[in-house]
Amino acid sequence: MRWAFVGILLSAFVGCEVLKGPPTEARINDVSLSPSDDVGYEIMHVDHKAPQRAFSGTQKVDPVVLVSPGEHRFTIRNRSNGQSEEFFATVVAGKEYRLAIAGDQKMTLVPTGK
Repeated sequence: MRWAFVGILLSAFVGCEVLKGPPTEARINDVSLSPSDDVGYEIMHVDHKAPQRAFSGTQKVDPVVLVSPGEHRFTIRNRSNGQSEEFFATVVAGKEYRLAIAGDQKMTLVPTGK
């Protein structure tokens, strides 16, 4: 009986994972970064709208912004002086990114390898 219960729970868990399907959004970590990766900016708007943040059940997982695949206009705010700026970047579903400063001193997104 005990193994039947474990089997039912395992089947339910696997079934939920299968139904979830492949990722349909990119994830951007703009707040919770190591000091060496933190550029001091956070995303304020994506395509002139408030960013969609990830949720875990009923609790918001603050640092991760969810973005549909494709090119987007990002408005970011400097956390120390409040100044904002915009940049364009293209994201791919299922990838995770972070904010970074490119060689030309302009803001961009770079994959995190996750």
